[in-house]
Amino acid sequence: MPGPRLQKAEQTATEVLKRWHVESPPVPVDDLAKCEGLSLRSEMLEDDVSAMLVLAPESQPVIVVNSSHHQHRRRFSIAHEIGHFALHSGKSTLFVEFRDARAAMAIDPKEIEANAFAAALLMPRRLLRVDLRHPRFRSLDVQAVTALARRYEVSEQAMKFRLVNLGIVAGFED
Repeated sequence: MPGPRLQKAEQTATEVLKRWHVESPPVPVDDLAKCEGLSLRSEMLEDDVSAMLVLAPESQPVIVVNSSHHQHRRRFSIAHEIGHFALHSGKSTLFVEFRDARAAMAIDPKEIEANAFAAALLMPRRLLRVDLRHPRFRSLDVQAVTALARRYEVSEQAMKFRLVNLGIVAGFED
């Protein structure tokens, strides 16, 4: 059972999806960012920086996403920064999403929450449960996970983690 902070991340993502009437995948994450009052910019950043959220007094909050990263990484990064905005924006003025050894250790509670929010936003529990009733996805073999990842426009790794974290599958062997 996830802790209260991860439950809050899941609940907040669900509220964003409901507020903007998202009913099917793929989730239009760019549009959701704009609906939530965030400006989006795509720029070449250092390779180990996926995105950042800049909150400046009296100006529109901005998500800057690394234009050189794969579409799936960019979508997840935008969702991650929306998570920081929704969950943490009163506590900081800059959030930077790194792809480095520290990020891989997943020790920063705010980063863990933003990742949980991003997963819940891009792969909503309710929509996944509907899809998993379809015969095409019932076996959840490699082809089914690949098809789900394509349908939600996320990486296969992100889809695997989400399915495991939702308790839909016990785990995957690579």
